[in-house]
Amino acid sequence: MASSAPPHRRKNAREGIVGLRRYSAWFAMALIALAVAELALFVGQRVVQSWQDHSRHVAMLARDTYALALDRNAAVSAYLVDRAAEQAAMAHADGARLDSSLDALAALTADNAHQHARVIAMATAVRAWNQAFVVPALAGSIAVPRAPGVAAEAFGRVRAAFATFLTAEDVL
Repeated sequence: MASSAPPHRRKNAREGIVGLRRYSAWFAMALIALAVAELALFVGQRVVQSWQDHSRHVAMLARDTYALALDRNAAVSAYLVDRAAEQAAMAHADGARLDSSLDALAALTADNAHQHARVIAMATAVRAWNQAFVVPALAGSIAVPRAPGVAAEAFGRVRAAFATFLTAEDVL
């Protein structure tokens, strides 16, 4: 069965089909490229979101750790005033939670040298405060009139270390 179209029309129709196939192939490649770009953007957004969540978690834990240090300082100061056993017990419990929280912060910041160094500075300040004020106060070797000055001096370094860390975290 012969086509009734003239030969030049058949040739143009074949070229049109070839051209349509070529454009379809380009269109399919463009769609694939768009899908790959969209996937890359999605993965990039998930990575950024993960880092933002991590940063929020670290900042929240640092604030909670600072609150524990403040609670412990208040409990030790209260113990010095009234020598109540429950204040000493609270100070000891806060100390254990404070150490645990500092360890958790150190683990969470291990992948960032600057952050980790600031956590180590906080832990060092807390240890120095414990040695200079908390341990002697709970042992009864600090006189009450002298205690506020010792507490303020020792806890000032803790406060400064936490302020440095939290300021840097807020920037992140």
